[in-house]
Amino acid sequence: MILLGCILFLVIIFVFILVWRRKQLVVVVSKYKEDTGWLEKLKHPYVVYTKNENDTSKYNINKNKGNEASVYLKYILDHWDSLPDHVAFIHAHESDWHHKESMADKLNSFRERGDYINLNDTDCVTNIVKYEGGRIRIYFNNERTLSTEPESTFDHMKTWYVNTMENHFGKLQEGHLVTDTCCAQFITSRRAIRRLPREFYERHYNWLMTTEIENYTCSRFYEWTWKMIFKNATVLYK
Repeated sequence: MILLGCILFLVIIFVFILVWRRKQLVVVVSKYKEDTGWLEKLKHPYVVYTKNENDTSKYNINKNKGNEASVYLKYILDHWDSLPDHVAFIHAHESDWHHKESMADKLNSFRERGDYINLNDTDCVTNIVKYEGGRIRIYFNNERTLSTEPESTFDHMKTWYVNTMENHFGKLQEGHLVTDTCCAQFITSRRAIRRLPREFYERHYNWLMTTEIENYTCSRFYEWTWKMIFKNATVLYK
């Protein structure tokens, strides 16, 4: 009886730890050359992905492709079977023009508030993605300013959408696609990530790692649509 009681106790402890880990917020950091000493202030567990050509470690991408987007996608693929309840995807700097507050302070005060929470300042640039006249357009700040990106950017983005997004979000239709504050730092949930199949993220990661489109441009495709992927998939995923 004593042995049975000990086994039962260990099983309860194991289940408790498993549930506790799943409720954690894990912070995923995309690092290139930044100083990340500030991460020691975090109360949450964190994973730092680096981008070094000659590094063969598990959390390294040996090409700097797609800026932070390749890191976010790689984490999802690496941890598909053990995703925590929430994941914070962030850059490696503690503060910047688009989030003046310490990111450590912001994350340490985290409270669950849904499937997609933008971590950048609410008063910085708002990107509005629309499909107009057969082309994708990006407007800033309540549609008052049209992006000055070269037209080739939007031609590439339309091709990217057709090849990687259309199968899950449907054909492009005239009108609004998504509105979000820049600059690709956010919290999302395991539930939101898994609304789309693993193959979706694998396709995007492979596309990023092989595209000849420059980093500045291809990373923007994701910056402009992360909210669409994680929040709107509830409605649009077929």
